[in-house]
Amino acid sequence: MRLATSYLTDSPHRPKRALVNRWMNNEGKITMRIMILGASYGSLLSTKLLMAGHDVTLICRNGTADLINAEGTEVRIKLRDEDSHRAFVSGDYPGEVDAVTPENARPEDYDMIAWRCRSSVSAGPVRELLNRVALSGKPACRS
Repeated sequence: MRLATSYLTDSPHRPKRALVNRWMNNEGKITMRIMILGASYGSLLSTKLLMAGHDVTLICRNGTADLINAEGTEVRIKLRDEDSHRAFVSGDYPGEVDAVTPENARPEDYDMIAWRCRSSVSAGPVRELLNRVALSGKPACRS
C-alpha cells in the first residue's frame, strides 16, 4: 500500500513532495538516513529510530566504530514492572546501523543529524565535523 503523499504535503509545515518521495521505500513507508554524533549517548535514540525503519550512522572513535560495524549495537533497559533488564539488539529491527569516525563522516549524505554527545567531546575532529554539519544545511538538533 502506497502512502498518500498529498496528506504529507498539504501543509506548509510538512515536507515537500520531492523529499517525501525520496524518503519513501518500496513498501510505501517513509525512511530516512540519520547521522548521530555520539555512539554512547546516541545508542538509545538510534535503537528507537531503527525500530521505526530508519537507517542510522553513529559517529564515534575508531575502535567503537569497528565494534559497531562488526556486531551492531545492544541497548539494555529495565522497563517498568519488569524485574530484569531487556536487551534491544540493532539487528532485530528493520533499520540498519553503521558507524564512522568524525573524519570520515559526510553530513551531506544524511537527511537529518542529531548531536547526542557530551560537550567535552566537541573539540578537534568533532568540532570540525560540527562545522561541516552547519555548512551542509541539513536539519540538525542536539538531543
